[in-house]
Amino acid sequence: SVTPSAVTSVFPPQSSDGALVTTLVTATFRDDMNASTINDTAFTLSLGGAPVAVSSVAYDSTSRTVTLTPASDLLAGSEYRATISSTVENSSGATPLAADYVWSFTVSPRVLLASKNDSGIVGNNRSDISDIDGTGRYVVFESTATNLVANISTNGLNQVYRKDTVTGEVNLVSSDSSNLQAANNASFSPAISDNGRFVVFHSAATNLSSITTSGILQVYIKDLTDGSIELVSRDINATAGNATATNAVVSNDGRYVAFQSGATNLSTLNNNGAVQIYLKDMADESVDMVSRETTLTGGANGLSANADISNDGRFVVFESNATNLVFPQTTNINRIYLVDMNVPDIIEPVSVDANGADAQGSSFNPAVSDNGRYVVFESNAANLDPAFDNNNATDVFLRDRSTPSTTLVSINPVTGESADNTSSNAVISGDGVYVAFQSRAGNIVVGDNPGVVDIYVRNLLSPTIMINQVNISDTGINPTVDSGRTKISSDGRYVSFDSVHKYTADDTDGLFDVYRAYNSTHQ
Repeated sequence: SVTPSAVTSVFPPQSSDGALVTTLVTATFRDDMNASTINDTAFTLSLGGAPVAVSSVAYDSTSRTVTLTPASDLLAGSEYRATISSTVENSSGATPLAADYVWSFTVSPRVLLASKNDSGIVGNNRSDISDIDGTGRYVVFESTATNLVANISTNGLNQVYRKDTVTGEVNLVSSDSSNLQAANNASFSPAISDNGRFVVFHSAATNLSSITTSGILQVYIKDLTDGSIELVSRDINATAGNATATNAVVSNDGRYVAFQSGATNLSTLNNNGAVQIYLKDMADESVDMVSRETTLTGGANGLSANADISNDGRFVVFESNATNLVFPQTTNINRIYLVDMNVPDIIEPVSVDANGADAQGSSFNPAVSDNGRYVVFESNAANLDPAFDNNNATDVFLRDRSTPSTTLVSINPVTGESADNTSSNAVISGDGVYVAFQSRAGNIVVGDNPGVVDIYVRNLLSPTIMINQVNISDTGINPTVDSGRTKISSDGRYVSFDSVHKYTADDTDGLFDVYRAYNSTHQ
């Protein structure tokens, strides 16, 4: 007789509540199955009793796993029911399921508290400064809480953590390669690769690397797959930088890390006594000074900071108040630049108007799309998009290098004119479609609280101007305190931010916490 096979595991698990809106629903069988019997009528998904449209149902004989791909994003906070019909057959032609196999799971709520431990308890001290991976599953942040991980002392210091919002697991990132010792000095400003594997941060710890770091802030990269950690801010001979290194970002494969440093031993080029932007290749140990004169004789003659890189590490954007990087600049206002590392001797000014004219004010905090075409930044210049910029305040702009054009992003959707207060800290999705930013304006969405910093996302492909506020609790309460420092997943579906406001019922500490919110402008 044929031994009946059975479903041995499913994903998302029964009664789980952390599924992403992009979740693929899977079931694994004990024995090989007849693929022709496992189709979209035998494996179904429903919401509130109504069938959910399915893009595909595919069976993999090697893993004995069937995968159901929904036709569109699932709904945040909703409970779904998956069913495998008892009509499915194994490879011997038997129908091993005595009855339909049914399980339920819930998609994560629209706003999720991320700074909590794997038991769901909120951190017992301040958490903030976050970043988010490409799908929104992983959120990294810094925190002085002491209860986020078990069995390891955090020394009461600011440490860096990674939260898996699907499983609830929390990893201490700022730890040695054994993952048994936390950094023995404070760690800050994490950034995560799109695949969630690599996290970079800076720390003054002396126990994270065998390389002598002199107890100054250095940049590190942690591999969350194998636990290894490496000093990034080092020269080609593996000597640590001789001055502070901070504000790192990482490519998706962990190979390239951009950061800023005032060190004089990272490059053969003269740093002109200024903080410069460097790109470290972890594969061959090379270090490129990115913020350099086009004559390649030395670095920028002013502060260069806040770099961002494309997913593959090819495009680097940064800000600088130097006057020796491109066309004659007699004023040391802050400008935005882009370097294509395939042609690193060309530095392209980004904070310019549609005709390439220099901004008539300072610009800060650039972020770049994966293909390098789009760069977002903030500026107090009034000449970048003068037809709509009329608020005499800092605004968010989008530079399209292909068109080329520079357009105002932080606007009133009805009038098309600028927001009525400061907007800043813009980030862009990998495909360049979604821009998230913070603003103190009161005229971006109806019902907003003027004077309070909120988080917005604009869909740039919408035929009409579409900007939604994402930092609203599930009960619909609009916060009366600031939220800020947002990041956006590469796919544009989720943003992270921090705030002292209580967005969720499980936030019981009254302190700054980190949240992840669904981008309702996603289409």
